[in-house]
Amino acid sequence: MVSLVFAASQNPGADFVFQWGPFTMPYQINLNYSLYAGVKSDRDKALRLLFRRNEFRQALSHLIDREGICEGVFPAPNVQPFYGGYPSGSAYYQEDKVVKYPYDPAAAKALLADLGFKDTDGDGILNWPEDSLISGASLIIELITEATEPEHVVIAEALVTDFRDAGIDLRVKNIQAGLFIQREESQDYDLALGRSYAATPWVRPDEVGPVSEISPSWHTAGPGGQRDLLPFEQRIEELLAATVTMTSSEERKKVFGEVLQLYTENVYTVGILEMAYPMAFAKRHRNYPLDFPATLYNWYHNSLPIEIRWCPEELQLPWQYQDLIPTPEFYRIQEWYHIADVE
Repeated sequence: MVSLVFAASQNPGADFVFQWGPFTMPYQINLNYSLYAGVKSDRDKALRLLFRRNEFRQALSHLIDREGICEGVFPAPNVQPFYGGYPSGSAYYQEDKVVKYPYDPAAAKALLADLGFKDTDGDGILNWPEDSLISGASLIIELITEATEPEHVVIAEALVTDFRDAGIDLRVKNIQAGLFIQREESQDYDLALGRSYAATPWVRPDEVGPVSEISPSWHTAGPGGQRDLLPFEQRIEELLAATVTMTSSEERKKVFGEVLQLYTENVYTVGILEMAYPMAFAKRHRNYPLDFPATLYNWYHNSLPIEIRWCPEELQLPWQYQDLIPTPEFYRIQEWYHIADVE
């Protein structure tokens, strides 16, 4: 679809201009860390204890051929590898803070062996070590995706072969969006593949760390708020809380840089790839902001005051602006409009 839009934009008579936006659309695997929500069996608990081991998370990262997926599955200039945290199009992304565990199957296998996993029955799948809750069982992990999002399904399926070659039986389960959300909220899953909205961590801190009992989505609290945060999670929680009252942009950048380093060196989630949004600009609109899209807080229509969208009268569409005449009431309900109470 994007290629068709791009081709149409090259026509001299096209009424729009096409360009790539920043890389702000990342895809990642979320590992379920919860020990108190959604745990229904020894297998569930064993997997979550395993997910809480950084060595295992590093192994998963080493098993993902990001370059291969980008080039073979999504051969487009708007797709590139992603290692977690904020996407590179974020204002707070800092390359020198990103710790990467690139594709290296040998390193992954060594890490799995160090964790005690061996193929004891010769079927090509690793077996759990003797000191685990499910000693001798095959290392089978379910990865849920949204069946209504084709790119999610394709990315998930691209992981299966490399995971199996390392002895992990990764079973992709494509489910409808409603069920996906339900299972995510109840913590009833092993791994979940989806998009992250962490490009604006100062606005969406819930996409980055534990700022409430229901965030992040991969480690929500159980009954009574019970939750055992890992040490690096506790530090991320402290840092995110501190940003709320910060007035210095330099100070915020420093803090979010530390969060990014903690996030990636601990493989909080396993990043796969990031995409840049394709953007089309109507030629009849003559005053797009230089930093369009103006913010990443919301989509375009919610991020700009209506009157900024100016178009010469002779090029206006007769129906487009009839319901867009600003009124005081309209301003008051907009997310970008705030009035401070002054006593």
